[in-house]
Amino acid sequence: PRRILFAVGQAGSAEYLIPLWRLWLARAPSPSWRVAASSVARARMRASGLGNAPLLSLEDIERLGTESRDWQPDAVLASASGAAVEAAAVALARRRGLPVLRFIDTWYGYRRRLEPTQPHDLQDRILVIDDDAVEQAVAEGLARDMLEPVGHPAWEELAPLPAANRRRVMFVSQPVERNYGRSLGYTEADAWQGLREAAQRRPDLIEKLIFAPHPEDTMPPPAEDELVRVAPGDEALREAGTV
Repeated sequence: PRRILFAVGQAGSAEYLIPLWRLWLARAPSPSWRVAASSVARARMRASGLGNAPLLSLEDIERLGTESRDWQPDAVLASASGAAVEAAAVALARRRGLPVLRFIDTWYGYRRRLEPTQPHDLQDRILVIDDDAVEQAVAEGLARDMLEPVGHPAWEELAPLPAANRRRVMFVSQPVERNYGRSLGYTEADAWQGLREAAQRRPDLIEKLIFAPHPEDTMPPPAEDELVRVAPGDEALREAGTV
């Protein structure tokens, strides 16, 4: 097995790779790979029972480039969320001439998820979910020969949810204000307020709002009342018929 340095910046990035890491750890108790993870990604790994994965800190990545150490990577596979661990891993690969693969685990913002100076001159491959993602990324200006549709490992482990009451609506918060300020014309707080107003105007369409906090969102969860309940995402999904 190649000595791969994984760099993951978000909880969702870790979720994407957890099935692969779990499989590899079961096959080889002394792994040849390492994971550099942000604090939220580490927390998601621990919650998934992967506390035994071989972890590196941001400082460890920087030392890999300057000191002679026992373990050195042959390639870098990094998410594309703008996290410091991603930038450090990609910079290490650039200095040492290592192959670089980036993965994008959703269907929008392909080009802006990559560092502004790097989309065309650094990545050897950009991994996306499917052929639709390839077409959308090409439309955003990424080179088709860099794009590889590879699926979504975490979703391949999931079965469809049973039908639920569509009037029970789950709101998934996002760190919009942290990442974009008000440049999009709204924040997560605006979106939540708009949904609350819709529920008050149309109780025939919305009988319950279930607020599911994003692990990186700084927006305080709302107070619970007859209309609103706060719950983790996996719990909310079992109840909500609309997201």
